[in-house]
Amino acid sequence: MKVLFVATEAHFTGGAGEVGVAASKLAPALNNLGADCRVVIPMNEKISLEYAEKIKLVATFSVPVSWRVQFCGVYELEHGGVKHYIIDNQDHFGGETAFSDVHAGHHTEACAFFSRAVLEMLPAIDFKPDVMHTNDTQTALVSVFWRVFYSHSVFYSDIKHVFTIHDYNYQGVMSPEMSHDVIGLPEWAEGIIRYDDVRILIKGAIETAHSVVIADSSYGEWRESPHICDKWDKITIIPNGAESDGDHVDMNKSEYKMELQKLFGFKQNKTNPLVAAVISDSTMEHDCAFALGALTKFYSYQPPAARKVSCVVTGPAAHRGYVIERANEFIRHLEHDYPGKEVVHCRELSLITKIIAGADICIIPSYRHARKITAFALRHGTIPVVFATGGPFDIVTDASNQKGYGFVFDEPKPSALMGALERAIAAYQDTKKWSGIADRAGACDFSWDNVTAADYLKLYSSLCP
Repeated sequence: MKVLFVATEAHFTGGAGEVGVAASKLAPALNNLGADCRVVIPMNEKISLEYAEKIKLVATFSVPVSWRVQFCGVYELEHGGVKHYIIDNQDHFGGETAFSDVHAGHHTEACAFFSRAVLEMLPAIDFKPDVMHTNDTQTALVSVFWRVFYSHSVFYSDIKHVFTIHDYNYQGVMSPEMSHDVIGLPEWAEGIIRYDDVRILIKGAIETAHSVVIADSSYGEWRESPHICDKWDKITIIPNGAESDGDHVDMNKSEYKMELQKLFGFKQNKTNPLVAAVISDSTMEHDCAFALGALTKFYSYQPPAARKVSCVVTGPAAHRGYVIERANEFIRHLEHDYPGKEVVHCRELSLITKIIAGADICIIPSYRHARKITAFALRHGTIPVVFATGGPFDIVTDASNQKGYGFVFDEPKPSALMGALERAIAAYQDTKKWSGIADRAGACDFSWDNVTAADYLKLYSSLCP
């Protein structure tokens, strides 16, 4: 199975987003399963400076985009056991990250150039994939261009296209005139990306790809989306792998918990539960309102379990004044109205992973982009409390199941989160039961090799019988 993974970044080139991680994790995992997966990305400053002696020029050609014909160079780099092709054009790429130094209109032009260049590249490097796997808005035009300009060519006709949505928030909305002047679509093909009075790139990919993958089950909330609602026959949910590279805290958990209690001025007691509540940068307003609302109810209601619970609210790392102030106000409120409650707010990046590793329970209210945090908690035997949709829920089974290792709440309400937290604390009081839950949590493996790659290979195979 030959696969070309089309991305705008890779982890080793400075890409920290979901697509960059996927490019660096999925390709080697697929190759370990016997596929021939290669990656194509645009040039950026980090590649040109740090890998100048390792990359080699393998092809040059011209790329047609609308009324323009532009030069393209393709470099090759072997990294992590995966062959990478790097698309170069100094007008479009070369900043710290791809597309980083261009304004909105030029950004769309850069996406169009990259997408056409990827397709033009294939015969030039003598590589014909069975599947082209594109990702998010910036590569959405690959399958659109294939359908309009290449699908009737013998070389390209039987290539299958898979499009993965990692982040549906960025859909590539643009004005009608850009579809012809910037992208170069003929008038008869504009319907592929047309929606009302605008043009949307992600709609084009959903229309033209043979299969669409949603990498986060929270995107199931968009079942009524006009771009998706009549396409569910081609949509599959495959969560991205969840790994915590290099972050493992190698320490006796109970001893580490005692150190954290000392650090934050809590009573040092191995038997009292320590709870971490994580406010994610990506959904900080939601997390702050949700988690702090639940904790306020928990402590003000004062169930018996609340009397001995210590809590560290972590994050957000990004500076957002009103979110930070709200968290601090929550702490002041508890100190004033419920003296003696052991609750602190910590934003020290160097401590967040250690807090999660040392805690007994971890509240993860974020419904997106929090799989890595959840996997990290599980790896260290810290039991997650999560909402029943989205990234964290994708890898958590409720402890009401005999094989469960977490606590899930179904309604997006602080009271529902509080109920799940109370269930977790009640389970913690049963030493034997909690030990089993923690053991199952620590044994979880949601790596790309173990789950995600196998699901993708199965999908590819179904398209290429």
